Amino acid sequence: MTGTEYLEELRDGREVYIYGERVKTSQLTRIPQYSKDGARLYDALHDDKRKSRLLLPTDTGNGGFTHAYFKPKDDG
Repeated sequence: MTGTEYLEELRDGREVYIYGERVKTSQLTRIPQYSKDGARLYDALHDDKRKSRLLLPTDTGNGGFTHAYFKPKDDG
């Protein structure tokens, strides 16, 4: 998903709470943590200069990738 696609998905009617208060999904794209920063992360996953540092191959054998955050560290 790209940054633009991410921002469009935020408008899907989901329920979001920030600090215990419900936020309308139409407002999410105006909140930097959800819009600018989130979109930049998704765009970085498609950027050839950055994705090699952000993505790791999955262990499913299907040739897919996942964000390095979701991959457990191998303490070997």
